[in-house]
Amino acid sequence: MLSLVGNGEASTVRKSRLSWLLSIITRRRPEQGIFPARIESDDDASFGSPTPTRSSTSSSLSSSSSASSTATPPSSCPDSPTPTESSEDDSEFASAPTSPTAEHAFALPTYAQVAYPAEPRTYAFTQRSPFAMVMASEGAGDDARFTYYISVGVNVWMPSCVNTFVRRGGEDGRLIAQLELGITAETAVVVMGEARIPLKGLLTRKNLASKSRFYHLDDGTTIKWVINKHPWQATVGSTTLATFQPNSGSSRKLTVYPAGYPLFDHLVIGLLVLMREYLTPSTAQIGGAAGLFNYHPHALPNDPL
Repeated sequence: MLSLVGNGEASTVRKSRLSWLLSIITRRRPEQGIFPARIESDDDASFGSPTPTRSSTSSSLSSSSSASSTATPPSSCPDSPTPTESSEDDSEFASAPTSPTAEHAFALPTYAQVAYPAEPRTYAFTQRSPFAMVMASEGAGDDARFTYYISVGVNVWMPSCVNTFVRRGGEDGRLIAQLELGITAETAVVVMGEARIPLKGLLTRKNLASKSRFYHLDDGTTIKWVINKHPWQATVGSTTLATFQPNSGSSRKLTVYPAGYPLFDHLVIGLLVLMREYLTPSTAQIGGAAGLFNYHPHALPNDPL
C-alpha cells in the first residue's frame, strides 16, 4: 500500500516538472521567432553589408537592458546615432543602387561615372559595302560606345533624296540620327529620336561667305566648326573637341580630344552634313543648279545668328 502511494507521488512530481518545462519553452518561442526576422530586415536595409553596425548595437543594448533594470536606455547612450546621422545613413542606402561603392561592387555604374579616354584618339572611316561605312578607333580594344555604323538609302517617293542612318555601336546599334538630304522640294531635316529638326536651325553660319558653321544643341551649347583651313577644327569656346582631314580620300580620319567625347554623337552628325556640303559641286561650278540641293549653303540662306 505504501509503495503504491509512493509511485503515485513520483508520477505527480514528474508531471509537474514536465508542465514546468513546457511553460518555459512556450514562453521563449516568440522571442526566438522575432529576433531572426529583425536581423533579416536589417540585412536587407544595408544591402547585405557584412557588418550591420546598427543591428548589432541595438541587439546588444536590448540584451543589456533586459539583464539589468538599471541599465542606461538606448536613447541616452552616447554611442547611439543621432537623428541626423540616421537620416544620412538612410539617404546613403537609398542612393547605393545608382552610386556604386566598394561595399556594393555589383551595382551598375551610371553613364556619367564611365571614364572617357584621357588622351586624343583617332577614328578611321572604312567602307564596308556600297551603301555603308564604319567609323572606329584605330587602336585595339576600343569599346562600342565610340563605333559608328553609317549607311545610306533612298527615299522611295523621291529617289534623288538620300537618307543617311547613323547608328552607335555597330550595324545593330542604336539609331541616333537620320539625315534627309538631297534634291527635293522638302526641307533638309535631321531626325533625332522623335524630333525632326530643320537643318537650317541645327547648322547655321553668320553669312553666305562665312567659312565657319555653328552646330546648335538644345541646351544652348554651340559647336563651332572652322572649315576654312585644314584640318577642320570643332571647338566650344576656346576648347578643341575634334579635328578632321577632309582631303584624305578613303582614309579620312577624325581625331577626338577628351573634351569632345560627351558630344561625340553631335560631332559625327555635324561632320556628315558638312562633308555632304563640301563634296557637292559649288555654285561657281554648276551655277544656279546648286539650289537644287536642299542642304547646299547657297541654296537657301540660313537665318543669321
